[in-house]
Amino acid sequence: MPKVSINPNAQIAEPAPAHQLRVSEHLPEWQLQQAKNRLSSVVKAAAQGQPQMVTVHGQAAAVVLSPQQYVALLEAHAVAVLEVDGG
Repeated sequence: MPKVSINPNAQIAEPAPAHQLRVSEHLPEWQLQQAKNRLSSVVKAAAQGQPQMVTVHGQAAAVVLSPQQYVALLEAHAVAVLEVDGG
Protein backbone atom coordinates (compact mmCIF):
# COMPACT_ATOMS: atom_id res chain seq x y z
CA MET A 1 0.00 0.00 0.00
CA PRO A 2 1.38 3.46 -0.82
CA LYS A 3 2.44 5.65 2.06
CA VAL A 4 0.19 8.67 2.51
CA SER A 5 1.43 11.96 3.84
CA ILE A 6 -0.94 14.75 4.69
CA ASN A 7 0.01 18.41 4.61
CA PRO A 8 -1.22 19.84 7.92
CA ASN A 9 -1.32 23.32 6.34
CA ALA A 10 -3.54 22.30 3.42
CA GLN A 11 -6.74 24.27 2.98
CA ILE A 12 -9.76 22.01 3.32
CA ALA A 13 -13.13 23.14 2.03
CA GLU A 14 -15.97 23.22 4.51
CA PRO A 15 -18.09 20.09 4.13
CA ALA A 16 -21.65 20.34 2.92
CA PRO A 17 -24.27 20.09 5.66
CA ALA A 18 -25.22 16.46 6.23
CA HIS A 19 -28.80 17.04 5.04
CA GLN A 20 -27.41 18.07 1.61
CA LEU A 21 -25.33 14.92 1.11
CA ARG A 22 -26.73 12.52 -1.42
CA VAL A 23 -24.03 9.85 -1.26
CA SER A 24 -26.12 7.76 1.12
CA GLU A 25 -28.53 7.04 -1.75
CA HIS A 26 -25.85 4.78 -3.23
CA LEU A 27 -24.24 3.32 -0.10
CA PRO A 28 -25.33 0.73 2.44
CA GLU A 29 -26.51 2.71 5.44
CA TRP A 30 -26.03 1.90 9.13
CA GLN A 31 -27.48 3.71 12.11
CA LEU A 32 -24.69 4.47 14.57
CA GLN A 33 -25.86 1.89 17.12
CA GLN A 34 -26.07 -0.78 14.39
CA ALA A 35 -22.58 0.14 13.16
CA LYS A 36 -21.22 -0.13 16.71
CA ASN A 37 -22.87 -3.51 17.25
CA ARG A 38 -21.71 -4.87 13.88
CA LEU A 39 -18.45 -2.99 13.44
CA SER A 40 -16.63 -6.02 12.07
CA SER A 41 -19.25 -6.35 9.30
CA VAL A 42 -19.04 -2.65 8.47
CA VAL A 43 -15.23 -2.75 8.29
CA LYS A 44 -15.16 -6.03 6.34
CA ALA A 45 -17.53 -4.64 3.68
CA ALA A 46 -15.52 -1.42 3.43
CA ALA A 47 -12.27 -3.39 3.14
CA GLN A 48 -13.80 -5.30 0.22
CA GLY A 49 -14.34 -2.00 -1.62
CA GLN A 50 -17.91 -1.27 -0.54
CA PRO A 51 -18.01 2.08 1.33
CA GLN A 52 -20.45 2.13 4.25
CA MET A 53 -22.50 5.16 5.39
CA VAL A 54 -23.04 5.69 9.12
CA THR A 55 -25.92 7.94 10.19
CA VAL A 56 -26.80 9.72 13.42
CA HIS A 57 -30.45 10.67 13.88
CA GLY A 58 -31.05 9.94 10.20
CA GLN A 59 -28.31 12.29 8.99
CA ALA A 60 -25.12 11.25 7.22
CA ALA A 61 -22.32 11.33 9.81
CA ALA A 62 -19.43 9.27 8.42
CA VAL A 63 -18.36 7.01 5.59
CA VAL A 64 -16.14 4.00 6.22
CA LEU A 65 -13.72 3.41 3.32
CA SER A 66 -11.00 0.93 2.49
CA PRO A 67 -7.44 2.28 2.73
CA GLN A 68 -7.17 2.06 -1.07
CA GLN A 69 -10.32 4.13 -1.56
CA TYR A 70 -9.09 6.68 0.97
CA VAL A 71 -5.74 7.04 -0.83
CA ALA A 72 -7.53 7.38 -4.18
CA LEU A 73 -9.74 10.09 -2.69
CA LEU A 74 -6.71 11.97 -1.35
CA GLU A 75 -4.96 11.68 -4.71
CA ALA A 76 -8.05 12.89 -6.59
CA HIS A 77 -8.34 15.83 -4.20
CA ALA A 78 -4.65 16.68 -4.71
CA VAL A 79 -5.11 16.65 -8.50
CA ALA A 80 -8.21 18.85 -8.22
CA VAL A 81 -6.32 21.31 -5.98
CA LEU A 82 -3.42 21.41 -8.44
CA GLU A 83 -5.80 22.08 -11.32
CA VAL A 84 -7.61 24.86 -9.43
CA ASP A 85 -4.32 26.43 -8.32
CA GLY A 86 -2.91 26.22 -11.85
CA GLY A 87 -0.27 23.65 -10.92
